Amino acid sequence: ALDGNRLVVGAPGDDGFGNQTSNAGAVYLLNFAGDAFANLATRRLFGTGYDSGVSINVESDVGDGFGRAVALDGIDLAIGAPGDDGARDGRSNTGRVDVFELAFNGAELKSQIGAGYQDNVTFILGSKGRPSSTRLNFSGIDTILRNGDAFGAAVALDGNRLAIGAAGDDGNRNFCAESGAVYLYSFQQGNFFNLKRSNHTIGSNYESVQSFKGGARTTTGVSVDGVRFGDRFGSSIALDGDKLVVGAFGSDGRVRFQSLLTDERGPGGISQGRDSGSVFLMTLAKENPLGRATLSGRLGLGWEGRFNPPSLQESSLIVRVGAGDAFGRSVALDGDTLIVGPPGADGFGPATSGSGEVFRFTFAGDDY
Repeated sequence: ALDGNRLVVGAPGDDGFGNQTSNAGAVYLLNFAGDAFANLATRRLFGTGYDSGVSINVESDVGDGFGRAVALDGIDLAIGAPGDDGARDGRSNTGRVDVFELAFNGAELKSQIGAGYQDNVTFILGSKGRPSSTRLNFSGIDTILRNGDAFGAAVALDGNRLAIGAAGDDGNRNFCAESGAVYLYSFQQGNFFNLKRSNHTIGSNYESVQSFKGGARTTTGVSVDGVRFGDRFGSSIALDGDKLVVGAFGSDGRVRFQSLLTDERGPGGISQGRDSGSVFLMTLAKENPLGRATLSGRLGLGWEGRFNPPSLQESSLIVRVGAGDAFGRSVALDGDTLIVGPPGADGFGPATSGSGEVFRFTFAGDDY
């Protein structure tokens, strides 16, 4: 992640100080000067057991993969650990995200988001040795997650918005295995104050309409058309203003539906290109950072305009990728430019298997 003169690099396979905690993960914060990355140097090291000099101890366990995803916006830093097992290690690979506020002389943990995480407080004793008040060290945001959700597989920050991908999510009611999901949060920029989660989880079959007496109705969640079994929607995320781009590197592109008896992958149809990958273009609510997102377009194999509803035809493109290309494994967004990486692509001309490619797209306006 890059912002201004700061560069953040994740090392999810780091074993912690003294190599005592296998694959706990670590993150490096580097500074530089000028457009040529002059005087590049490490300023902070976050990880298990690192607590001296420029280091900041972040408690992670074996296999947490802290640093698998990083996002940086000004002094706000978010770090994903998709292998985390919950606040008391009672689950398996539910995932977590740590958010920090950077400062000149260090960094402060502001919140931990994941299964079972609660506020961390210190009791302050009064004159008679009894607790008289408490001090909040950092907040905890308990998020309902299931084993294997890999919450924190991707993170994105922009302004007062935080987006987190859970690439292993099984959809609403666990009906769509490893289809993936994205969670949205808002906060006060600069110190992560008043961090709140949106009720509108984005993924497979997440839209729910509740009716009340008198005719009132409430809609929560966002169901994304085209997200199916094994797509890993949320494995990459890019956020810029009201635009959210989500990669699904396990997607097979547009599919043709047929009987479940002859489709080895279950509901969702026959693959045109197994694991070719897709990218979904979302538009966020302008006035309310916790509001519902809408699907604006799709990129990938078979997503040409005529196969989309009218609302998506202008912003959907067919991309010539093949099976195993994993289009959407990485995404980056800035202004009117979108970069997408398919690391499994074979390049141009004589086949160079898995050499990888990079696609650059441009668009106009908030609706892509």
